Amino acid sequence: MISMAGELAMVSAAGSAAQTNTVTQNHIAVVDIGSNSVRLVVYDGLRRTPLPLFNEKVFCGLGRSVSATGRIDAEAADRTVATLRRFALLLDAMQVDQVQAVATAAVRDAENGADFVRQLSGESGFAVKLISGLDEARLAALGVLAGNPRASGLVGDLGGGSLELVGIGETKCGNAITLPLGPVRLQAQFEKSLRARRKFVVEAFARQRWLQNFKGKTLYAVGGSWRALAQAHMAAIDHPIRVIHEYNVLAPDAIRLTERVANMDVGQIGLIKGLPKSRQPTAATGALVLNRLLKVTGVRRIVFSSYGLREGLLFDQLAANVRERDPLLHACEEKGAALGRFPEHADEITVWTDPLFAGESESSQRLRRCACLLSDIGWRVHPDHRADHSMAEVMNSPFVGINHLGRALLGIAIYFRYKTEPAEGPISAYLEFAGEAASGARILGRALRLAHTLSGGTAGILRDCPLRISQDELILAMPKKFADLNGEVLQKRLRQLAQAIDLSPRIDIC
Repeated sequence: MISMAGELAMVSAAGSAAQTNTVTQNHIAVVDIGSNSVRLVVYDGLRRTPLPLFNEKVFCGLGRSVSATGRIDAEAADRTVATLRRFALLLDAMQVDQVQAVATAAVRDAENGADFVRQLSGESGFAVKLISGLDEARLAALGVLAGNPRASGLVGDLGGGSLELVGIGETKCGNAITLPLGPVRLQAQFEKSLRARRKFVVEAFARQRWLQNFKGKTLYAVGGSWRALAQAHMAAIDHPIRVIHEYNVLAPDAIRLTERVANMDVGQIGLIKGLPKSRQPTAATGALVLNRLLKVTGVRRIVFSSYGLREGLLFDQLAANVRERDPLLHACEEKGAALGRFPEHADEITVWTDPLFAGESESSQRLRRCACLLSDIGWRVHPDHRADHSMAEVMNSPFVGINHLGRALLGIAIYFRYKTEPAEGPISAYLEFAGEAASGARILGRALRLAHTLSGGTAGILRDCPLRISQDELILAMPKKFADLNGEVLQKRLRQLAQAIDLSPRIDIC
């Protein structure tokens, strides 16, 4: 009868709350030695949706000298060695003994790259692996699939030294190439000639005729330079959800943005609202590469992914049955278990709300299940702030497997679980963004509010007090043993829910 229509279908609900998606509880670290930066991320385990416990990035600039001299210069090498020594001490203090360290384009292309890898391994105490461009492309694609199992199109991963491109579809990787188009490399190679830099980019793409196969499809963008452009676009249009993952921009809009940024000098780029300062030096070149890729492929839209090589490394190690599980449901199960009082209550609430949502789509059913899992996360907060706090928890959590509209609907539902009518604040922007689809989320929120009022947040009662719709009435059936639960607050919240779906409320004591 009611549907939270409008969310783009992502993946079907897989597994149940009782399933565990954890392979190991031991923390695991990834060290990513790139052409521009060196990053350490420590995750809470090898899991379907790993949570970063620690994240640090240092700009070491390994790729700045490689294009000119063919070698990693001493200053960048020393900075990288010092960074890895720091990381090693932190990992020892955190008692992390599972470390995966990979070096990419700059080290791969340097004459002294192999010697440098041996030096890094010896200085840090953990093995550093030099990966090929095709392996880098494959891992980036796996990262995108880890964050969006239904992703289909072209993955582009722009690092400081190279651009990896790989086709994906049906949870698999296709053709892959690596091109020497990283912003750090290009700016060092063509430091004094923007025209030569543009010509090099155009010619590099012109040789890749297979990219025309992606006309009308989706480009999944990975890499800090491109994510920075997404942040600038969000700020420019005042997008209400400031989460990079699954941020969606139509190709014509992305082309206009990248053309503007690609033609700016450093002083102008510094004035771009929302563009991180650390990415300003390479913003124009990153925009140039993206602009040309959009034009050559003719893709319909670009979707930015917060998952990439590092997450692909972890995803590659998971058992097949774990990789197939739904990343959003997994994350919501874990958050509900960590923050809620009675996590097992979510199963009961999901079934109890079924009569309100007859005929809903699979994607809407999945979102409703997630809302039920998260429906008690605000209980520790002061009652006056539960709605805003819980909504913010949903809107800012590192969820994957969900697009921005789906995130907005989930946040709206959780807001109205705690509050009947919207107050001033972010909720207004989310309601406007969701449009007509918000009505179903508001109804779900009122249903969750009624469910917790009736049950006291505990499992058992809802099974004996089902909802049903009969002609123009919303009926709550209550056995005589629960008749005393029929109080003023319960009646009020049943009435509010019934009004939202244009029905009359009735309580049957039977």
